[in-house]
This record gives sequence, structure tokens and C-alpha cells, in this order.
Amino acid sequence: MKNCKNPKCQKEVPDNLNYCSEDCLKQHLEIKKENKDKTIGFIQNTPEGINEIFEICDIFGFKHTDGLVSGSHNATILSFLRQHRVGVYSSMINKLTWICHMSNRTLKENYLKGIEEFGIIETFTNEFGVIQWRWVGIKALRDNGSE
Repeated sequence: MKNCKNPKCQKEVPDNLNYCSEDCLKQHLEIKKENKDKTIGFIQNTPEGINEIFEICDIFGFKHTDGLVSGSHNATILSFLRQHRVGVYSSMINKLTWICHMSNRTLKENYLKGIEEFGIIETFTNEFGVIQWRWVGIKALRDNGSE
């Protein structure tokens, strides 16, 4: 036996079921809807931002449910980048390693290199020689970069 997936219920259900009743499923879906525009840590999400992150995740086949996949490093990283839009590259890496609880190397090699290669963010050097990044988002994946 396992527990009902509705966090407000937690009754025991057979292993082949996820919820104890249809009402419990509906209640859990409502909870997820209410939490859609909440935060991942301190990252504020808007419905437009969540939709853009979902669309990017869908293109690459990352799994998600009706609610934002707050446990996913991809969603967390993309949400952070979308919220801040532009910044100093080294500062962004330091903040994301803290938020995602991973090393700089893991973050760069397993996540940011792919995000950069697909053009979801672009990096550039400013007039003072500082490497910066800029959010491009879903535009990079649509029709050769156009909306």
C-alpha cells in the first residue's frame, strides 16, 4: 500500500492507484493550479514564464506535470534565467550552483552548455571584458530564432 498523492489527504491506497477518490484527484489538481504562479525558492514565475519553460521542456522531452516541475534542475535553471534576463555569467553560475545544490562544473557541463548551444541564452563580452549572458528563450527554438 502507498499513500494518496494528494498532500492534504495521504490515505492509504492500493499500489495500482494514485488517489483514493476522484474528488481527491480534483482537489490535488486545484492545489497544483493555485501553485502554478508561485515561486521555486525565490524565483517568481508568471503564467507566461511557466508556459515558456513548459514549451522549452516539451521540445526536449523533459517530463513535467500540470504543476511546475520544481524538483527539475532544467525548470529551475530556465526559470532563473528567464526571470533575470541578463547578467554577469560568473555571478549567474554561482547563484545557480547554490540554488540547484550542484558544482559549477556539473552546472556548466550538464546544463548551461546545452542551453547556450541551442541559443536559449547567448553569451557576450561587454566593453569592460566581462562575460555576460542574455535570455533569448523560446524564440531561439522557433523558426530559426523568430517568434
